[in-house]
Amino acid sequence: MAEKERPKRSLFSRLVFALVALIAAGALALACFAPVLNPAKLWFATLFGIAFLPLAIIAAILFLVALFRRSKMA
Repeated sequence: MAEKERPKRSLFSRLVFALVALIAAGALALACFAPVLNPAKLWFATLFGIAFLPLAIIAAILFLVALFRRSKMA
Protein backbone atom coordinates (compact mmCIF):
# COMPACT_ATOMS: atom_id res chain seq x y z
CA MET A 1 0.00 0.00 0.00
CA ALA A 2 1.18 3.47 -0.76
CA GLU A 3 1.62 5.89 2.07
CA LYS A 4 -0.57 8.94 2.21
CA GLU A 5 1.17 12.02 0.98
CA ARG A 6 1.49 14.70 3.57
CA PRO A 7 0.46 18.17 2.46
CA LYS A 8 3.45 20.42 2.05
CA ARG A 9 3.13 23.81 3.64
CA SER A 10 4.16 26.75 1.55
CA LEU A 11 7.03 28.94 2.61
CA PHE A 12 4.66 31.89 2.92
CA SER A 13 2.33 30.12 5.35
CA ARG A 14 5.27 28.96 7.47
CA LEU A 15 6.72 32.48 7.58
CA VAL A 16 3.37 34.03 8.47
CA PHE A 17 2.83 31.52 11.26
CA ALA A 18 6.36 32.12 12.59
CA LEU A 19 5.84 35.89 12.49
CA VAL A 20 2.52 35.67 14.34
CA ALA A 21 4.07 33.35 16.94
CA LEU A 22 7.02 35.71 17.47
CA ILE A 23 4.73 38.72 17.87
CA ALA A 24 2.58 36.81 20.38
CA ALA A 25 5.67 35.69 22.31
CA GLY A 26 7.03 39.24 22.40
CA ALA A 27 3.70 40.64 23.56
CA LEU A 28 3.50 37.99 26.28
CA ALA A 29 7.06 38.76 27.39
CA LEU A 30 6.22 42.46 27.58
CA ALA A 31 3.12 41.62 29.62
CA CYS A 32 5.26 39.61 32.03
CA PHE A 33 7.68 42.49 32.49
CA ALA A 34 4.92 45.11 32.83
CA PRO A 35 4.92 45.14 36.68
CA VAL A 36 8.60 46.09 36.86
CA LEU A 37 8.62 48.67 34.05
CA ASN A 38 8.16 52.36 34.82
CA PRO A 39 4.77 53.45 33.45
CA ALA A 40 6.00 57.04 33.12
CA LYS A 41 8.52 55.92 30.49
CA LEU A 42 6.70 52.96 28.91
CA TRP A 43 3.00 53.69 29.29
CA PHE A 44 1.99 51.10 26.68
CA ALA A 45 3.54 48.30 28.76
CA THR A 46 0.69 48.65 31.24
CA LEU A 47 -1.77 47.85 28.44
CA PHE A 48 0.09 44.62 27.76
CA GLY A 49 0.00 43.87 31.49
CA ILE A 50 -3.76 44.29 31.52
CA ALA A 51 -4.06 41.99 28.51
CA PHE A 52 -1.92 39.24 30.06
CA LEU A 53 -4.60 36.54 30.20
CA PRO A 54 -5.75 36.86 26.57
CA LEU A 55 -2.12 36.98 25.43
CA ALA A 56 -1.31 33.85 27.44
CA ILE A 57 -4.29 32.04 25.91
CA ILE A 58 -3.25 33.09 22.40
CA ALA A 59 0.32 31.93 23.03
CA ALA A 60 -0.92 28.58 24.35
CA ILE A 61 -3.16 28.08 21.32
CA LEU A 62 -0.31 28.91 18.94
CA PHE A 63 1.92 26.47 20.81
CA LEU A 64 -0.65 23.69 20.48
CA VAL A 65 -1.15 24.46 16.79
CA ALA A 66 2.62 24.31 16.26
CA LEU A 67 2.80 20.95 18.02
CA PHE A 68 -0.09 19.60 15.96
CA ARG A 69 1.40 20.84 12.70
CA ARG A 70 4.79 19.38 13.63
CA SER A 71 3.30 15.98 14.49
CA LYS A 72 1.53 15.83 11.12
CA MET A 73 4.75 16.69 9.29
CA ALA A 74 6.85 13.98 10.97
